[in-house]
Amino acid sequence: YRIVPRAGVGELSRAAGALRTALRRQGKMEDAGRIGREMLDFMVAAANEPDSSAASLNRTAWLLLTIEEHELRNHAKALELALRAGAGLSPDR
Repeated sequence: YRIVPRAGVGELSRAAGALRTALRRQGKMEDAGRIGREMLDFMVAAANEPDSSAASLNRTAWLLLTIEEHELRNHAKALELALRAGAGLSPDR
């Protein structure tokens, strides 16, 4: 039995971003878009956890505003997360 450390949201976001860049350079735009959607879904789910940090909330809010695929942008959710980060609130407050 071996304990394997879990990657944090920031590490996964950076890795997914690097993968998306590599896929785009290879002309695999559909794959890059799929990775972007999956990354965003994961980050939003993590941000909705009660113990999510202000840094995670802000990182996710920023991504919701700036992700290359405009159809994935969500200004209302970004504002909600940014306000929670500023106020230190969990998602159920």
